[in-house]
Amino acid sequence: MAAAMQLNNLVSNMFATGLLDDQFQQLQMLQDPSAPDFVAEVVTLFCEDGERIIGELAKLL
Repeated sequence: MAAAMQLNNLVSNMFATGLLDDQFQQLQMLQDPSAPDFVAEVVTLFCEDGERIIGELAKLL
């Protein structure tokens, strides 16, 4: 239970600082018990794609 509270506090802080927005809440609403890692997988893919795109942009500069 302490881990869940810690996660909720972290997410709340990320919303407060603008790191997360309504799109993250929409993503959380898509969470399904049959695929418990869905949100984590989508966030991981987003970060990996972002890193790749930034790398490609850096090469073009």
